[in-house]
Amino acid sequence: MRFLRAAWRLAFLVLTVGGGLLYMRVTDGLLRVTRRLRGSRESTGPWRARVLHAWARVVARGLGLRMEARGEPPRPPVFLVSNRLGYTDIVRLAA
Repeated sequence: MRFLRAAWRLAFLVLTVGGGLLYMRVTDGLLRVTRRLRGSRESTGPWRARVLHAWARVVARGLGLRMEARGEPPRPPVFLVSNRLGYTDIVRLAA
């Protein structure tokens, strides 16, 4: 049973990472084309932050990560440093 769960989580992680990268690439390209056609110079920063946050939450849930937030998040600009060296740190910080 453990092997099946681990295999499922690995497959889920590979699919969500690949799908997330593909989605961001395609939509980023479409945004660039539409901005160029309109002559707009808007930034995609807020959009990318929302997509990254949503993707990280999906991956965290699929991997079975449990997170608890305590206190208020720091105000930008901020530089977050993780005190552990795990493969899930990036997902946890982004989620």
